[in-house]
Amino acid sequence: MTLRLQTESPADQDMFRGSSHEKVAENVAQIIRTPDVNIIGLEGELGSGKSTILKFLQKKLKDDFTFINFDAERYHHGSTKKALIDVIHHGVSLQCPGSRDVLDKYKNLALGNIVEYDKRVSSRLSWLTVVFILLSLLSVQMLRYVLTDLNQYFTNNDLTHE
Repeated sequence: MTLRLQTESPADQDMFRGSSHEKVAENVAQIIRTPDVNIIGLEGELGSGKSTILKFLQKKLKDDFTFINFDAERYHHGSTKKALIDVIHHGVSLQCPGSRDVLDKYKNLALGNIVEYDKRVSSRLSWLTVVFILLSLLSVQMLRYVLTDLNQYFTNNDLTHE
């Protein structure tokens, strides 16, 4: 008996008798074409055909939509957020090559490489600060007179003792 391993690549054709994957892809394509829908979820067990349905869906909508494929399993050891932003940036850059500078700015903003903030400063001197500054200036002036008086005192004392 030979060992057969299942591959994880999506199938090119629907192998089921009822063409269930093809029918699901057709229904999802109709839903995507309606303007009311913003989010669609495709859920299933490992190996249930989600990637195959997406492949069929991509064939049906390739003329109307751009698909950017992101395999989360491929990036689960690193920063998934960074990898997702990079993949989306690359996919959109291929579709809009003239918008490279704008796309780079948005990519860097999403990655946190650019930080923008508003700084509001209300600068006021409190009355305590003003009083402290005035007293400091006065004390420096008084220190000059005190030192002069001390110098005279000690100089006069030295003369009287001689």
